Amino acid sequence: MVTRVFVHYARSYNFTDKETGRGVNGVAVQYSMPDMVPEEGQLGHKVLNGTLPVTELGNLTQVPGLYDAGLSITVKDNKPVMKLASVTLAPPSK
Repeated sequence: MVTRVFVHYARSYNFTDKETGRGVNGVAVQYSMPDMVPEEGQLGHKVLNGTLPVTELGNLTQVPGLYDAGLSITVKDNKPVMKLASVTLAPPSK
């Protein structure tokens, strides 16, 4: 599934999990979905927090900026969970 998102902020991270000793890396992202219908009483766009694989860092060439985002959907506790999977800079509007 692909949707348009506005990336407000992105930061790479790299650390060692103290419990497992395993290396953890990725990209922390704050974004909004301009096409999302606001809830009743809500004004503007809610800013969401997500992560991307560290391999996507090179695709974030213009932040803040508008991107086409690939989303993955999984199930956790019998509820669908949508996560960012990839980003591509959106083409300029005409």
